[in-house]
Amino acid sequence: MKLKIKLLTLVFTFVFLKGKSQITLDNTYTTTITQNNYFNIVKLSNSGYKYVNPDFANNNITLYNLNHTIFKTLIVPTFTAGSQSFYHISETLFNTNPNDVEFIIRQNPTTPIYNVKILVVNENGTVLFSKDSADLSGAHWLGNTPVSYTPSGPKMLLYHRYSTKVFVYTLPGNLVCSDCTNGTITGIPQSGNDPQSNSTAFPNPSKDEIKIKYVLPANSSNAKISFYSIDGKELKTFTIDNHIDYMTIDKEALGGATGIYLYKIYNDAGLISSDKIIFE
Repeated sequence: MKLKIKLLTLVFTFVFLKGKSQITLDNTYTTTITQNNYFNIVKLSNSGYKYVNPDFANNNITLYNLNHTIFKTLIVPTFTAGSQSFYHISETLFNTNPNDVEFIIRQNPTTPIYNVKILVVNENGTVLFSKDSADLSGAHWLGNTPVSYTPSGPKMLLYHRYSTKVFVYTLPGNLVCSDCTNGTITGIPQSGNDPQSNSTAFPNPSKDEIKIKYVLPANSSNAKISFYSIDGKELKTFTIDNHIDYMTIDKEALGGATGIYLYKIYNDAGLISSDKIIFE
């Protein structure tokens, strides 16, 4: 009996340790900022997910790929009269050139106190916009979350409170993500849904295939339906028409992976309907 209890104890200990070991240290970054809660993850519209490591002492912000190689170094305007913080690193938010990265800089001078200045600058440090005596409404630190979704798994970011180190951990499970596109997909004109236009997916969730039943606007003979991964990557696009009121999509057509997928039905006039499907 004692031997059986010991064996069970060993089994439970092994399972517990195995479960704990699934949270793995992916990389350690050295920064120039103690208590670095600025280090974070950002998703660029064209280049995908990047680690963000600011170095205000040397007036730059370095973006790293998920494999921890350098993607770009952004130049930050020199400011010695107080503190700076940054927001909304983007490729397509502040201009229409997808090859450049732009971001907001908030400059807070020591004197006069709280006389904040807002800048929008590009990756070379060129100021595209500036506003004196203004502040960001409802501003918060970039991302402001210790756990972020990435295509290579959820990442947990921890900083050492008494040094300049940031630790990147890969988590074994799945992070439930909201639709970060705010209901829009880049390149698709957005318009209000026609009250007579809608779509329904069933069975949803499904293990293999899902039927999407749709109603097109009265003045539309055809449209397109595009499927996207949860992080906004376009996977497949099909043409549909009003001669039939449904289409069937199987899991293999979207790559075969289980998870949540988004779809949009649209025509030249704009968005008709949108929803999500789940393959188990």
